[in-house]
Amino acid sequence: MKYLSSGRAVMAGLAATALMASIAATTSPAMAKPPKPEPTIPAAAQALNTGPKGATAGTNVHTGTPSGKWAAVGSQDGLCDVGDLCLYYVSAPTYGSGYDTAHNDQNLFNNRFIFAGSGQGAIVGNNAEAYWNRDPRAFAYVCTEINYGGSCGWLAPNSFGNLNSTYSNKSDSVFWGDSTNL
Repeated sequence: MKYLSSGRAVMAGLAATALMASIAATTSPAMAKPPKPEPTIPAAAQALNTGPKGATAGTNVHTGTPSGKWAAVGSQDGLCDVGDLCLYYVSAPTYGSGYDTAHNDQNLFNNRFIFAGSGQGAIVGNNAEAYWNRDPRAFAYVCTEINYGGSCGWLAPNSFGNLNSTYSNKSDSVFWGDSTNL
């Protein structure tokens, strides 16, 4: 009889331990995985939505390809790929060094021109004179202040040219009018 009662006690102890471990695993904050945050669309992008609202930021706007020397690889890789917005240190047709991004960037002062050419290594904020929007469907926007503030102007899909006087050497942030580029 003594054997049965101690066996029952062992079994009850094991069951209680398993139950406590199960409860701890489901309620422990250390074990809980936080939900993935939803992407946020900048207020300026929400106000402008996806179309060309407001003023254009470009002058001498062309569509297509400014030169045949660019290849497609990836964002911020030193090449102006399909899907990128590229900002250039020197105005067209020479362009100089460039910076490429396929995402919103609220502060261009922490980025540098990385393409080979005049201006390579310079800070992008307040130094871009030309652009190439290589996205075939999305409008890109440049703004004169960080965090998408100040005056924001659009750059049409698949277009290139010089930034106009409002944005040339005054662009501090960029965002996409299409939420897939967040």
